[in-house]
Amino acid sequence: MKINQPEQLFANGLSPLYLVSGDEFLLVQEAGDLIRKYTVNNGICAREIFYIESGFNWENFLNSVNNTSLFGDRTLIELHLKNKITEAGSKILQNYAKNPVSDKTILIIANKLDSAQQKTAWFKAIDSNGVILQIWPIELAQLPFWITRRLKSVGLTADHQGVQLLADHVAGNLLAAIQEIEKLSLLYGSGNLTLEQISSAITDNSRFNIFNLLDAAVNNKTTSVHRILESLKNDNTEPTLILWTLTNELRSLIKVSFDIKKGLSMDQAITKNNIWYSRKAPVKKALGKYHLDQLQNFLKSALQVELIIKGADSQHLLWHELAKLYLNFADNKLSF
Repeated sequence: MKINQPEQLFANGLSPLYLVSGDEFLLVQEAGDLIRKYTVNNGICAREIFYIESGFNWENFLNSVNNTSLFGDRTLIELHLKNKITEAGSKILQNYAKNPVSDKTILIIANKLDSAQQKTAWFKAIDSNGVILQIWPIELAQLPFWITRRLKSVGLTADHQGVQLLADHVAGNLLAAIQEIEKLSLLYGSGNLTLEQISSAITDNSRFNIFNLLDAAVNNKTTSVHRILESLKNDNTEPTLILWTLTNELRSLIKVSFDIKKGLSMDQAITKNNIWYSRKAPVKKALGKYHLDQLQNFLKSALQVELIIKGADSQHLLWHELAKLYLNFADNKLSF
């Protein structure tokens, strides 16, 4: 069954088969998260992930779906398509779609499937026996409505002018829109946003912003770190926002690094942890630079700076400690 909206995913309860496809990474990622959350809420505790790349052995998938847990655990099995389905894979999916296993739910994640792929036997089998959600890009005319819903989800509202200002600013880039909404939430909490508040948050009077600062630190550009921090300080940028950018990145890096330590490849770990496409290159660079224990130590230091921001320590040290944290991260120093 083909559907057009994520809200329709569970119209008939939990399906044995889901296929989510599209080129809008953020929306595909969020649809997958909805399915994962729903399966957990319906008693599915285990999760297995397969990456369908060149040379993938479909027998591994068969072994997984036919494996019966000794404890009766139900399992979500994810197939992330990196290549087109082979003939052998197509037959296996067709057969499985017609005879799904009761304690397994299959989630297939794919990029946009062209018309030829949608005519294949395996696609038709899933259409007949499961749920297919094809993600389409948000049209510019629809973007203000989408932004309004996103603002509401974090407890914020804005009038037509404010929403349109945000829409014009991000120019259809949903990842940029999410970043701006997260920034607004951090700065203003909840409630109604004025046009002036939105304009102030998205306007960067400096040549630099907090994401430039993060990239400069990842790329060992200590001189740039100094210069960008000074610019942000002069522009009265909220220290909370500057710190959040680094701590958020550190938490993502720690999750990916932990999965690599457990045996996943870097690409597999990045996909598993839903790293946005725009952050993949910096994440890979950082993972080549820092070990898991180093990242954990940096995060501990960042939490100490957070205490200063919250007033648990002397405020006059705030910008000094922020600079020291970013510069140590850039230099890969663990002595604080």
